[in-house]
Amino acid sequence: MKLKSILVWAALLLVSLPFAAHAMMGDGHCGTAYPKWWWKKNGLQSELVPEDWSILPEGADFRISFLLVNRGTATSEETAFTLTHAAVDPSGFANPGLLTAPADARSLLGTEALTTGTVPPLRPGEAFTVYARARYFRTDANHILSILFHDGAEMRFDPEPTPWYWLRVYSPSNLEGELRFSAGAVTPVGTTQPGYRASRIQVILRNESRNVLRAGLPILMTHSNAASAGGNYSPDQPVDPNDPGNPYAIYFREVLFEGQLVRDVSPGEFILVEGTAQIPEHITTLEQVAVKVGE
Repeated sequence: MKLKSILVWAALLLVSLPFAAHAMMGDGHCGTAYPKWWWKKNGLQSELVPEDWSILPEGADFRISFLLVNRGTATSEETAFTLTHAAVDPSGFANPGLLTAPADARSLLGTEALTTGTVPPLRPGEAFTVYARARYFRTDANHILSILFHDGAEMRFDPEPTPWYWLRVYSPSNLEGELRFSAGAVTPVGTTQPGYRASRIQVILRNESRNVLRAGLPILMTHSNAASAGGNYSPDQPVDPNDPGNPYAIYFREVLFEGQLVRDVSPGEFILVEGTAQIPEHITTLEQVAVKVGE
């Protein structure tokens, strides 16, 4: 079925207008004695959670350690990960914890890949310790650490837009993997934010389960803008735990839509979610869209 035809069907299943956005799981403040550090996570949204951060200056670097704790209810699978770092100018991006594009599109000072490895299977409550070192870049910089889990769950938009857009769908826990990507579109639109160009993102999901998605189910769509941290951009390359592969560092994350289903969605029916993403004009970046349905 072509995208235009799917849009006609999906238009009957629009989610409600956005309301006040809240921080989605996968973003946080490191909460250390050095207050200018934030973390973002991509993948394994409900399982491994970073806790007990330690970030201390050591010579020309920062020494970093933290725990990845299994806060799920089942033993986690062995998973490859990469930890990357982005430094930003606080005058243009004062609070990286806000889910909005920076006031100044040129706030990114630099990126780097810090470490890569494999988290072994962990029972609920068990933890794995990560150690790394990061550059200052600039003494007044704000810092963003990205924990990237290579779980193979991201997919390319089809037809393929430029630059690359990737999609991750988080289904309700009782419908894991049953809310499927059906079609997507990326359309250039105007923007009033200096230094950015904008794209209208449309994602159509199909309920392929035997269950009805009930009206009122929350829906959140976010866009992560990420810069290369020393590798290729594509997140679908095979990952060797001894090779960073394709590290990228999240620059900012913004909410494109937050709302809820306005009516029940039966098996075989579609959901259309859409919003406008901001992309810095002066650098080539990776665009990652995530749609989360349910709590």
